Amino acid sequence: MSRFQHGRRSAVVTVVAAFAAVLLVAGPAGAATTRTYQRSFGPLATLTGQVIPRLFVDTDLGPVAPTQEVHVLVALRHDDAALSAFERGLYDPSSASYHQWLTPDEFQARFDAAPDRLAQIRSYVTRDGMQLFNADGMGDLTLATGTAEQAERTFGVAIHSFRSPHGHLFFANTTGPVVPANAGVVGVIGLQSLLQLQLASRGKDAGANETDQGQCAGGVCTGLLSPKDLWSVYDQPSSDMGQGESVGIIGEGQTTDVIHALREFEATRDLPHVPVQVYLTDPGAMTDDSGRVEWELDTQAATGMAPDVSQVRMYFGSSLQLSTLAQSLQSWASDAKGPNQVNASLGTCEDNPALDGLLGPSQAASGFALAQAAAEGRSFFAAAGDTGAGCALVVAENGITYGAVPTADYPGADPNATSVGGTVVYTDGAVQPSLVNEHAWDHTGGTRSDFIAAPDFQKVVPQLAVPCASQPNGTPYGDPTTPCRGTADVAALSGDATIVVDHKAPGTVQANGYDMVDDAMTADGRDAFADHFSEGGTSLSSPLWTGMWARVNAAHAGGPLGRVNSTIYPIASGATGASAFNDVTIGANPLPATPGWDFPTGWGSPNVRGLMKAADKGRLTPVHNVMPKNGPDPAPILAKGPNYGCPATFVDGAGDATSLPQSAPQLDILHGDLALASDGTTLRVGMTVDDLTATLPQGWTTMDYIVDWTKPATGVAPPATYTTDDWAAQVSVDSSGAITYTDGTIAFDDQGDSQYTSANTVTGSFHPGKNGTIEIDVPLAHVGGPKKGASLGVAGGQTDESNPATGLIVDTASTAKEYTLGAKSCLST
Repeated sequence: MSRFQHGRRSAVVTVVAAFAAVLLVAGPAGAATTRTYQRSFGPLATLTGQVIPRLFVDTDLGPVAPTQEVHVLVALRHDDAALSAFERGLYDPSSASYHQWLTPDEFQARFDAAPDRLAQIRSYVTRDGMQLFNADGMGDLTLATGTAEQAERTFGVAIHSFRSPHGHLFFANTTGPVVPANAGVVGVIGLQSLLQLQLASRGKDAGANETDQGQCAGGVCTGLLSPKDLWSVYDQPSSDMGQGESVGIIGEGQTTDVIHALREFEATRDLPHVPVQVYLTDPGAMTDDSGRVEWELDTQAATGMAPDVSQVRMYFGSSLQLSTLAQSLQSWASDAKGPNQVNASLGTCEDNPALDGLLGPSQAASGFALAQAAAEGRSFFAAAGDTGAGCALVVAENGITYGAVPTADYPGADPNATSVGGTVVYTDGAVQPSLVNEHAWDHTGGTRSDFIAAPDFQKVVPQLAVPCASQPNGTPYGDPTTPCRGTADVAALSGDATIVVDHKAPGTVQANGYDMVDDAMTADGRDAFADHFSEGGTSLSSPLWTGMWARVNAAHAGGPLGRVNSTIYPIASGATGASAFNDVTIGANPLPATPGWDFPTGWGSPNVRGLMKAADKGRLTPVHNVMPKNGPDPAPILAKGPNYGCPATFVDGAGDATSLPQSAPQLDILHGDLALASDGTTLRVGMTVDDLTATLPQGWTTMDYIVDWTKPATGVAPPATYTTDDWAAQVSVDSSGAITYTDGTIAFDDQGDSQYTSANTVTGSFHPGKNGTIEIDVPLAHVGGPKKGASLGVAGGQTDESNPATGLIVDTASTAKEYTLGAKSCLST
């Protein structure tokens, strides 16, 4: 509990005993003075490969705005060999560890980077004001948020805005980030925005009368397919609708309209109300609407296939940058209540040596999260892509031609992902239609990776005998005959999203697709539903499989099946394959669909009844027959933050500097710190403030930042007089921007008023900006000469105006625990 009271007056008496220190001055704009919080991190190294190649061909528009918000991920190296060996045992039926899933805590204790390495990195990235976010959910990933200026200082880079020759605007670091050399850093993600995750939005309002399979010839029909149509097309038994399971969606941006559209979809399709919980994985503004149709499709396709799941959990970040995928996947893998099956209808081109510095760290971070999910018995589905047997790179300005190049989509190419290709479906047009024909969509993804080795489960696929070009970082594999991963693994309806044909009523409709709802919103903010909105692409195929797999998991008596491919490859290549899969043998992307496994469609589309029987010896009913709850959706989960990456002496909630009529971020305490300097004779005193500036609030003459620690009382005086003195240090800023640093004492009365009395002018530093810091160097001789190991009692801090007539305490903070001189803190060297 704070010993200060908001809104009470603060008086200052100046009794300067010495004036031997140099005053440090900041101008009106709050220019930096000497140093900020300094910590030692050993030798440093520059990650030279993590700069966009051929950046000189783009137009440099100059430095980005220093206040631009950035979210940066730092990924650490792991013992990949040990993790791979453990995974093999988990998925080997002959192993004693078969399906002995770990909890997130158990996995992280066993395979995460060493705690001292993680602590070192978290301390490093927060030393210049960046803050950790979602530290509890990031495992040994470090998600640091702050301004571009702070990121530049933290990683020793310059971040500029650029325009490509094609007019694309992006920002990028112009030099490689600097990190501790001995911490095992794989890479720093988020310092550039050129390479981003790609979506496939192919929606089109089909019109109110164009909702059925009305395009028929010779008893073969196509058109829009509803959820219930696909129940019969893919033989999904009515005895199991996914009860007891939940599904997850990886995405970004605003979710309000996505959920509104899901509710309209459920109401108009006579489906249950599935609760939705949003998990916000970073502190950015969740306002982007560009992916709305994609997320609507994901939620409506997944729940359309498994309408009785207990929940949809949406792991959403604030952008489509590469760091978003890693942080969302890691949030899911670390979530003890995370769904057993998750979908991501997004991706980027797999790593290649030319861009390893940019893509390699992202894949290392995302791949480790997917390995963790697989070790926990969880399944991950990803769209194979909508550019045929290749991947559409958007970096032509860097020497790579626009359009599809022969490389796979990531994360679908990850060994722990199930890559889903797309098909065009033809039915008999009945009320409960049957599948008549299915062929590979000519734009579906599906190809051979050049860099990611084929996992054990793909050894049954002869088409993958061609060796890898190299490892993702360009280093040759030890065995030059190492075959590479192939995608897709399976397929489902994508529709023919590139063909629009005339239909029976005015307007047009896609030749084949999913019948969904879009909430486009009106200009005045009202819902404007576009019903029977046709949507397709592998962005549909993947969430369809996510929902259908929820049915499979729901019926499995032994708990979740984990990584999907370890279940389906033995089934598809075995005696029950013909009853579990619809083998697609027609079409090309241009790689041909063939009998058995092929690149465009993998093993084909599912016969869910047969797949359930093969996976669990004939069981077709849920193990936990729990229907979804009606009522309001659970409150969103806001990942915990901020966190300072070091032990703060005292902390305070952001946004509570409320004593002024206007907001006062320059007086809003975030945390305060004490530390013994390396010389053993100086006490370092500091405070971190929400948005530090040397500009005073309107009408003020001064503003003060005071940190105090306990000094025993010398006696008891009558009420309403100052009774207790603490040692204290203060930074004071006047209306000209002049900054002074002093030490002295602070006294409190029984009414909550406080009075600071300065005794000595000392040295310090003032570093303005978001999460700005002040620091004061106090000779121990000035404050009673305590020795290392002595208790300095309970520490606290306040910000105020020092005018005796109008003085006002704006923010206060204190700690409940005593500080021992020499103990570690955010100021420790």
